[in-house]
Amino acid sequence: MQVLLGVTFVCFLALMFSLLLSNQQKKIQSNKRIERKLDKLITLLDKENSNK
Repeated sequence: MQVLLGVTFVCFLALMFSLLLSNQQKKIQSNKRIERKLDKLITLLDKENSNK
């Protein structure tokens, strides 16, 4: 009985760890998208400033 409980607990921990990693990956992808947008805006602003 204790072995079954232990195995269940380990599976639960693995699932939680997997979900946390998945969440972290989504945040990283979102941050990369934001970073790309900011790079584009900075480039546009640099072009505008150089035209003045």
